[in-house]
Amino acid sequence: MTYTTKFQQVPNSPERAAEAAAESVAAAMRKSHNVLMIDLRISSYVITEGNEYDKKAMYDFCTNLTTELRARKLITKSLILVRNEKERVDTERAIADARNAATVVPNEEEEVAKESDDIAEFRKKLISSWDSPANPESNAQSESSDQSANLGSSHRLWSMVADEKISSGPNMFDEVIAAVDKHARLRVEKHEDALIIVSPYDTADTIAIRRILARYGQTRTIIIVNSHMEELPTEMDNAVLVYGMMPLEARPLSGTKYENEDESSFKVVIMRRFPKDWSIFVDNNDSGFVQANGSMYDQPRADSKEFPSPEWVRRTIQDYVDDLSQ
Repeated sequence: MTYTTKFQQVPNSPERAAEAAAESVAAAMRKSHNVLMIDLRISSYVITEGNEYDKKAMYDFCTNLTTELRARKLITKSLILVRNEKERVDTERAIADARNAATVVPNEEEEVAKESDDIAEFRKKLISSWDSPANPESNAQSESSDQSANLGSSHRLWSMVADEKISSGPNMFDEVIAAVDKHARLRVEKHEDALIIVSPYDTADTIAIRRILARYGQTRTIIIVNSHMEELPTEMDNAVLVYGMMPLEARPLSGTKYENEDESSFKVVIMRRFPKDWSIFVDNNDSGFVQANGSMYDQPRADSKEFPSPEWVRRTIQDYVDDLSQ
């Protein structure tokens, strides 16, 4: 069994992650897929992690993704949709706080230091995860705040339902549909041609996505980042998971020469980059990531929207360690 050094395959900064995701999106679009999924299972990017969820980091990933897709001439401008008004306001506040903390114009050395800090922060996020295992298109659109409209010429930040009242009772469906029809609409006069939907997870989000897909699912690029919906709606049957990443930590395994080494650990990254199949990259004691060949047992389906089974991951790592022990 052979292993190939692939350190560059594991992104070490938000920009690198967005670039890799954009490459996968581009590959899928070339094959005529337009409803796409990205899944970053890093605690600070997972909305269900509560206080660990970093709205600014998620926003940065989406804007970097937009920049990469524009550079490839795949989109003109994106509409980044968070779940509701609270999510949008909180995200804008985080953006403003970051800008206020960087009011001094940096010199070249400070720019280099900042880039290093950004890379270090992304690595820190990875380490923290290892350590804690059909309606016609309309131009009608309610006006967003000046701050949202001016966040960047490449994108606009808004929300699927804005501040509309959404109940939890039998009227939820109609209320969500009305809110989405009012707010979650591309501005064609502003050249918006792609939607990036951030972290949907509850019933209202699912209804909203169904409505958005009914309107734009056949004509526009729709990218859903970090969906945590309990069950994907049927409108997403043709969606493709184009980029997935999940960091893990493997402890010393029994029956190997590492079994009694207390300090021994294996940092693991499970990745998918369309059109390639799922891969596992292993870093043994910070010696650099190498790609472990996947186990033949219970191989994940290439068209699956789910991460590989824990058993496939375990067996692939076991095969890798067994080979090291020989």
